[in-house]
Amino acid sequence: MIDHRLPRHQVWWYLRQYADGTTRYAFSNAPVEWGPAALDEAALLRWPIEQCFEECKSFLGMKDYESRSWTAWHRHMLYVMIAHLIVIGLRIRFKKKLPSSPYPWPRN
Repeated sequence: MIDHRLPRHQVWWYLRQYADGTTRYAFSNAPVEWGPAALDEAALLRWPIEQCFEECKSFLGMKDYESRSWTAWHRHMLYVMIAHLIVIGLRIRFKKKLPSSPYPWPRN
């Protein structure tokens, strides 16, 4: 299938099957030189970025700005990202360690 609205005439059809059995797909106009491994790596980078924005919008006030200038908006986004960096650092530092056990934890 070729979509003439895309910049290139060759289109990748990216399919990914997850452990729970669901299958997701997307179309990409990445260059042919990339190959499947590079396309897979680029697709996997999407999740951490979306997770970052979801946390910033839900918990750190990214969506609650009331600015009237471009500079104020950039400043607000900068403060939210700095707060997110601090929260991630604290989360890593105070992460609870699971007790050592010969069984996978938690055991079902």
